[in-house]
Amino acid sequence: MANNVAFTLSTNICGLLLRPALAVDAWDEREHQRAASAIMPKGTDLSVSTKDDLRRIEDSLNGRPRMTLGYRTPAEKYAEVVALST
Repeated sequence: MANNVAFTLSTNICGLLLRPALAVDAWDEREHQRAASAIMPKGTDLSVSTKDDLRRIEDSLNGRPRMTLGYRTPAEKYAEVVALST
């Protein structure tokens, strides 16, 4: 998790770097990919989307609780990691 904080601080991009190391993690990642595909089917041209459209998609995907995060959202887990690192 320390890498996540370093990544955020160096790039000013809020995000979690997750690596599916276990079968359950891989399953969770596939579920996330299915959700993304439901919103943006393969071949979707994102260049015609506005920033607001992309932000709504981002919020929709990042607002989903993840089994690998203890059924917390990425934002909740990120806030926990940042609080522990300060």
